[in-house]
Amino acid sequence: MAEESDDGLRLMVPVRTFSDEFTCPICFDMVTDCRMTKCGHNFCSDCITEWITRSHSCPVCTSAVTADELIPNHFFDALMAKVSAEKEAARKRYFAELAAGGRPGGGGGGGGDSDTAAAT
Repeated sequence: MAEESDDGLRLMVPVRTFSDEFTCPICFDMVTDCRMTKCGHNFCSDCITEWITRSHSCPVCTSAVTADELIPNHFFDALMAKVSAEKEAARKRYFAELAAGGRPGGGGGGGGDSDTAAAT
C-alpha cells in the first residue's frame, strides 16, 4: 500500500487565523525579537523585559518569571520573518495588478487577500 505525502501540498492560510499568536499580549503589536517564558508564552523582548522588572510574573497566566528565565524563540522569529515577507509580496502583487489595470487576485485562487501566508 502506497503512503500519501503532503510534501507537494501548498496551503494558503489567512494571517488573521493566527493573529492572536503573532500579537504581543503587552503592546498588542506584532511580536519582535521574541522571548518565551518558561510557561510557554511569547512576547516582544523589550516588552517582557520591562514587564518583569515591575511585576515578576507572566502577564498571561501570572506564573513567576525572571529575566534569566526568558528564552529567545528563534523559531518564532523565523516564522514571523516568513509571514512578513509573504504579506509584503502579496501586497506588491496586489498593487502591481491594480496598476496594470487588472483585477487584483483575479484567477490566482488566493482571492487577492494580502493577509494570506503560504505554507509548503
